Amino acid sequence: MKPLTSILLLLCLAQLVVAQVLPRPFEPLRPARPQTQEVDIEPISDTVNVDIGFKMVAFGATWCAPCTRMKPVYARLFREGLPILYTDFDTLPQLAHRFKVKLLPTIVFVFNGEEVGRLEGTQSYAQVVAKYNQLRDKYPPEPIPDSFPDTPVDLDEDDSGLEVDVTPEYKFTSKR
Repeated sequence: MKPLTSILLLLCLAQLVVAQVLPRPFEPLRPARPQTQEVDIEPISDTVNVDIGFKMVAFGATWCAPCTRMKPVYARLFREGLPILYTDFDTLPQLAHRFKVKLLPTIVFVFNGEEVGRLEGTQSYAQVVAKYNQLRDKYPPEPIPDSFPDTPVDLDEDDSGLEVDVTPEYKFTSKR
């Protein structure tokens, strides 16, 4: 019985040594997961007002692969100064419900709180810009003031009941 035990022990050791030395059997290659890069577009929060001016509101989700492919397009639009806001579908579902978003990714073009256009599914940068340019002439973006009045107006000074106009003068310039 002793020789049989030693033979089995030797076979087990030999198998362990061979397993360490010889290459493993062929394993199919698995495609590498695409590396997602962070983009420099600020996500929309519940404090952002989409009811003023002309904006693009992009809806996506972290679990949506086409949405992650769209993020570089959104970042490029943002870097170029176009009025785009990004929101995660799961973070602000009430906003997605308000604009009846049923497909991701979706870009909703909004003017003063009302939808004026929409792009659904994966879009190229050129397609988004073409749609933006088509709508931009009808619905101008929210004006950005170049300067404010030099003298501040104190509303507490005038107690006569008259309305005081405290609206600053805006200078509009075209970026065309």
